[in-house]
Amino acid sequence: MAPLCRDPNTIFRGNSLTSKCIDETMKLAGMHYLQVTLKPVIDEENLRQYVERFFNVITKS
Repeated sequence: MAPLCRDPNTIFRGNSLTSKCIDETMKLAGMHYLQVTLKPVIDEENLRQYVERFFNVITKS
């Protein structure tokens, strides 16, 4: 069994398994957020209105 690591600098260093798992989880959560929040706006098709609505939706979320 691997020893427990209690130092957060070691746990969250760039190449650790933990940091890679967190990174992938954040990518999935972020992609889901963008799809749920912004896709309905993109599907309506007016670029100028997109920018205004993106800003409003993001700042209100």
